[in-house]
Amino acid sequence: MFFFPLFIFFFFFCANEPCIFPFLLKREWVRRGAAAAVVRIMTKLVRKLKQTAKKRAHRKTVLKRKVERAQRDIEESERLKKERLELETDLEMHRLTHGEEDAEMKKRLVRLVGNLVLEAPQRKSKKQASRKQMRRK
Repeated sequence: MFFFPLFIFFFFFCANEPCIFPFLLKREWVRRGAAAAVVRIMTKLVRKLKQTAKKRAHRKTVLKRKVERAQRDIEESERLKKERLELETDLEMHRLTHGEEDAEMKKRLVRLVGNLVLEAPQRKSKKQASRKQMRRK
């Protein structure tokens, strides 16, 4: 009478989690009394079930984060493509409207900030240091 509900409990959980069988195959019945063995088996069973539930929940959160990261990357790449296209169109429109300043534009760096077209002088390129200069440094 006492063991009937225990076996129902046992088969219910082992049917859902087949990895629990090794815990229950140990010689718990021989070491201690039957009641202590049942308590020990049940605590192991509960611990194992909690552990598997925790792993499953962690796996779900990891997969959810992976999907969110991929979605963010896609949105970021689309946004960058739109910005690049807008920048190219603005530069092309500026070049077409200000055709006589083309020679000066090639010498300067053109940057767009909002609706403003800013021109900044280009930096001079540095010469490569010779071996003697590298040894001195």
